[in-house]
Amino acid sequence: MNPTKQIAFSGDLVAIPKEPSISEQLAKLTNRVDTLHQQHAQLSARYQTLKAKGEVSEEEDSTLLNDVIIFSQLEDAAIRALAEFKCQIEVQGPSVLETAQKVSSLFQTLRGNVVKETPTSIIPKPVSPSEVTFGPISEIIETSLPIAQSYLDRANDLPDRCESLEDYIQIDRDQQRLRSDMDKFTTMIRGTAAHHGVTLAGPYLRLQIDGQEIDSPFTAYLKNATDRLADSQETRHPQQLALIKQKYEARDMGAGGDCFFRSIIGSMTKNKSDADSQHLELRRQLADHMRENKNYYANSILALQTAGDEWFRVLTSNTTGGTVVERYINSLRKQSVWGGGEAETQAMSDALQRPIVIVGADHVQIIHPYKDSGQEPVVITHGSGHYRAMLPKTSGV
Repeated sequence: MNPTKQIAFSGDLVAIPKEPSISEQLAKLTNRVDTLHQQHAQLSARYQTLKAKGEVSEEEDSTLLNDVIIFSQLEDAAIRALAEFKCQIEVQGPSVLETAQKVSSLFQTLRGNVVKETPTSIIPKPVSPSEVTFGPISEIIETSLPIAQSYLDRANDLPDRCESLEDYIQIDRDQQRLRSDMDKFTTMIRGTAAHHGVTLAGPYLRLQIDGQEIDSPFTAYLKNATDRLADSQETRHPQQLALIKQKYEARDMGAGGDCFFRSIIGSMTKNKSDADSQHLELRRQLADHMRENKNYYANSILALQTAGDEWFRVLTSNTTGGTVVERYINSLRKQSVWGGGEAETQAMSDALQRPIVIVGADHVQIIHPYKDSGQEPVVITHGSGHYRAMLPKTSGV
């Protein structure tokens, strides 16, 4: 029997840097709307003046068209940003939601003005796929292609087999970082191309024109890298599962709705008595952490509401006052209230600064912390709604 080990929760917790509030972000968007509106008014006034004088040259047509395209792309980007804020806005309250709706309405009005005030003579005609050239972004493509190729190289360098769970965790982390880098890259290239009036669509940056999609020079690198990541992950999963089952065994730390918290402590201390005595404190510390960083976890929680999740309804009806996100978090403080969903597992990993490995019947899920302290991972198993600790086969409880 291992001696009792008290987990130093306060030392293990890590605060996630706070992002600008939704109100601050919406204020920036509102200022951007005002700027765009002024640019549009100047654009229209210049065109009308030239038109009245009969001085609308081809060069002016080209300049005006470019400005309209830039205006439209900035507008679209801001609308997408507002859409992404939709879930977080609920956390801040209805007054901010009303502000967002006003901003969105203003965007729509501006979009209508662009359509009505843009002369048909400067609207570009559809181009057939056979006539496609990348023109203004040719240089961008040339300088960015090595980056896309590097993603394929990184994907090919990922090993399919390792000898330890820690190595598998590192590979999974590298793979997630690669996916994140690819997402940021495609977002940047799409935005840059749109600024020049070229539409590159989807994760593989295919050229979209006249209702058709055509491979761009990026497409092969990004698609092959994505396929390689999927194949590598599919190969690793059964190997990870076999390795864990060979070196670890499941130990029940208790049930009654507290199994997630009990299994976490049991995995960390290898002691069932610690799970019995400390799981309520772990609940409190996790709820404190999630409350302090509620905007960071709000999307995961609100996704349950959007999906009509029954357990979300039960949890949020257990407490009163505050937003649904606050009620969800507060319910986790109560003994016997089941926890262990996506938001809680990510928050637990972040708070403990350790990876959490969740073993299922035929798969392994690895949750990576916001900041990794380098301590050993927490290994637990889940099946039929119940969590158990996974301990090295030489461990006692």
